Amino acid sequence: MTLPSTTFELALTPRPCDICGRRELEKVWSFRHIAKTAHEHFLFNNTVVICPQCGFSFVSPCPAQEGLNRYYTDALSYFKNQDVAYSVDTRIRLAQKYIPQDSDVIEIGSNRMTGFHEECARHFRSFRTIELKPDCGSDFARADQVPPASCDAVLHFYVLEHISDPKAFLKQMHAILRDGGIMICEVPSTRNYPNYIGDFIYWEHLSHFTLGTLSRLARLCGFSLISDETLPCSHRCGFSAVFKKEKQDPGEVRFDSAEYAETMASYKITLGKKDYFFAEIDRIRGRMTEVTGRGGTVILWGVNDIMRRLVLDWPGLNDNMIFIDDDPRKADFLDGLTVRRPEEIANRIKTAQLAVLTTERFQPVILGKIQQQFNKEFSPAEVEVIDWNR
Repeated sequence: MTLPSTTFELALTPRPCDICGRRELEKVWSFRHIAKTAHEHFLFNNTVVICPQCGFSFVSPCPAQEGLNRYYTDALSYFKNQDVAYSVDTRIRLAQKYIPQDSDVIEIGSNRMTGFHEECARHFRSFRTIELKPDCGSDFARADQVPPASCDAVLHFYVLEHISDPKAFLKQMHAILRDGGIMICEVPSTRNYPNYIGDFIYWEHLSHFTLGTLSRLARLCGFSLISDETLPCSHRCGFSAVFKKEKQDPGEVRFDSAEYAETMASYKITLGKKDYFFAEIDRIRGRMTEVTGRGGTVILWGVNDIMRRLVLDWPGLNDNMIFIDDDPRKADFLDGLTVRRPEEIANRIKTAQLAVLTTERFQPVILGKIQQQFNKEFSPAEVEVIDWNR
């Protein structure tokens, strides 16, 4: 792994189990990853562990929050006009079901404004957002800027797994809520990891939850689970949970010994699929080499971290491999490799023999654009798709 000169290595801090405090933890796997933001590179050294006592799984030692704040502040927000990766309608229904209309609501980790935020602003008495990224136009950059007991509900969707100290974060949510306030949370589910290995591989994910471990952690922070039914979730990889702020400590937290066995069973399958993902990288590299070796052109569309894994530090790159993305902010994302806008290289697209797409979600959009804008149609045999969750 070659480290760019601008790489910032995230400092690590000790992390015992957030639920039971145990320090003797079992290692599941470890990895290093260089993540690219708008202007910097960040080196993550992650070791995923599991607590054999309560079954909670997390990264330990853990990146310090100060470095993570630097990372997220410089991270790219959603590209304008890009479809979001969640169901807006599901989030709206969930919020409106559990939160009274005359409520002051705050969402943490909002990113760019979407139809969800517009509907919340219309529906509730007030709706504010917290987001570190400065280009998102949020009301607050950090949760500690929100006055205590100033809101009736807090929302955080796929945020808690990114926090280095989730217990401190949940206590902060408890502090800014009024008595009896509602907290709606969505996180990836370890039960779903065999089908969505990206949530396990993803270097930003510092905690790995089941409903049981999330509920116990929230209970330690003064929340009670008010809905243990199977709630609709805005993203297929996770689960939703609704909590209520209690005035008093909710009481003793009991551990479930089955959590450990069930999570490890899920991990066993997931680790095998992780190896398959990396084998797919090697296979697609071989296909690209074969096409360009006979003078053909390969277009690689969707410049993201999967693309970085596919091409960086690979000696097989050549000039007949063309990198494409609609987002002009991705121009320098591949560390010196040229990234083109589609309209800049229309002729290369029209004559390409292979299309490599590093996103399954946008595959129909990309292939539709190629056909409509460039009058080029790839056969199924001429398309390779690589994604965490294929």
